[in-house]
Amino acid sequence: MKKQFFEKLKISAVPLPSVLKTLAPFLILTLLWIVIEALIHPFGEFPFSDDWMYARSVNFLVTDGVFKLCDFQAVTLLAQTLWGALFSLFFGFSMTTLRFSVIVLGWVGLGVVYGMMKEATPDRKLAFLGSVTMATTPFYVLFSNTFMTDVPFIVTATASFIFLIRWIKRERLSDLIFGIALACVTSLIRQLAFFIPLSFSVAYLIRKEFKPKAFLVIGLACGMVAGTLFLYHAWLQSFGGVPWMYTVKQGVFRGLLASMNHAFFLKLVGAFFFRMLVVCMYLGIFLFPLMLLLWPVQWERFSPGERRWGGACAAVYGVAVLILLRKLGLTMPLGMDQWFNFGLGCEHVEGGNAYLPKAPRFLWEVLTGVGLVGSAWLVFLATVTVKRFGGALYKKESVSAQWAPVLCLAACAIHFIPFGISGHFDRYQLVYIPFVIFGMMINSGPVSWSTGRLRMAVALVLLALIGYFSVAATHDFMTRNRTRWDVLRYLMIRQGIPPGEIDGGYEFNGWYTYDSNYHKKTGMNWWWVADDQYRISYNPSVEGYVPLHGVSYKRWLPPGEGYIFILKRLAEKRPAGIETSKTVYDF
Repeated sequence: MKKQFFEKLKISAVPLPSVLKTLAPFLILTLLWIVIEALIHPFGEFPFSDDWMYARSVNFLVTDGVFKLCDFQAVTLLAQTLWGALFSLFFGFSMTTLRFSVIVLGWVGLGVVYGMMKEATPDRKLAFLGSVTMATTPFYVLFSNTFMTDVPFIVTATASFIFLIRWIKRERLSDLIFGIALACVTSLIRQLAFFIPLSFSVAYLIRKEFKPKAFLVIGLACGMVAGTLFLYHAWLQSFGGVPWMYTVKQGVFRGLLASMNHAFFLKLVGAFFFRMLVVCMYLGIFLFPLMLLLWPVQWERFSPGERRWGGACAAVYGVAVLILLRKLGLTMPLGMDQWFNFGLGCEHVEGGNAYLPKAPRFLWEVLTGVGLVGSAWLVFLATVTVKRFGGALYKKESVSAQWAPVLCLAACAIHFIPFGISGHFDRYQLVYIPFVIFGMMINSGPVSWSTGRLRMAVALVLLALIGYFSVAATHDFMTRNRTRWDVLRYLMIRQGIPPGEIDGGYEFNGWYTYDSNYHKKTGMNWWWVADDQYRISYNPSVEGYVPLHGVSYKRWLPPGEGYIFILKRLAEKRPAGIETSKTVYDF
């Protein structure tokens, strides 16, 4: 009787080796992430860049039960605030807790990127290498160790795209629901999540060849995200909590339009294309190991005409960029913000990064060459995508098969355009990496792992070098800031100096002396400095100041010691004066 009962249940188990084979890539990525974080040692009670204001929102929510945004922030932040508050409820509010909440998302993001790559290729090894490429990207490692919005935004955006891509392929309703829901969540981290439904709309219209049903679906996707942003904005307005900086980009664009003339337009176009060049150069460096592995396979899949068109555009691009860089005397790093010469993490203190170690020029010449070659290959791939799609339209053939590479191109273009016009920080490039890798794998056939061993070895060595830089530079960033904040606490606690008399840098003064009505004072830094009797600096020789103490810290890049100095103003009082024409929002 029992035997018949169990036979009817037809219990079947998945073989253990099959489960391990499926989970192996994610388990290895997990181990890799643990090693990375152990080397970085991500502990320390200090904010970085803008996350001091994001941390304040979490603190308000946890301690007072009130959702409140700082007037100086420009992002929606609600979803990230709730995520940080969840961790704070379990582990207590601290910057370390908030940092670990994003480290967890960084770990999840590696699995998300792997899942996205699996939608592009059936090759598990190739999808795994795509995730490792993401894991070793300097900006991904750095911002996974902060409470900035960069990593939460890209993780939820990529997760949304996985489901939307599955919907395009299979049209399973649950995929559409999850994809749109995650896009709405992403919009509650940054407003620019609207690039998700827009690029999805382009791809889905192409996949369905502009059939009426497609317009209903894209209307739903765009409407849900737009509705989320509209309701959130209305909710903030109803409580009088819309930050001044929340709509600052609108003012930037209005100012650009008001200033528009022929000369200004040419200058704007030049700036737009230069920012695009910077993005391509960075991507060319970060993705070069993967390009080296894939390009022979990709090359075989292109027709002679595609090779000619792609090669011509890549050659024109390469020569033009080389001439431009030589004329301007520029080498990497070209962008502004977080990658400074021999390290990561922009230092918002007196002297900034100018007094931190610098790499030899030869290294930057080599990296510039790598970026030029890598970005030229990206131009090649983009040209092939445009040619295939445009050629099919011209010949009135089906364009349905072109939806995937067009999706990647559209996602990058739509996200870049507003920043290309108004200004682009180097860290924003993080958003493009999953889509560029996805596009590279879409254009690739099966990789012969047995015949491509040399390329594989070189690619792995290059990935290891990029990974070493990412980990070492982030480790140094953490060590510098731990030391800097230990020095600041020494001044406040041991010496009894009030924060209002210290210029401790953007994050310190933002956390302690932020004032929405602040006006920049003559001779002082703009970050809410009330009085600069004491300054923290990497430079011991600042005019009008005398160094009191120099505190050393160990660094990995290059190996050795760095110093942070406590400076005291020579004069008892600074001459009174306020730059009344400028508020903090003008800087």
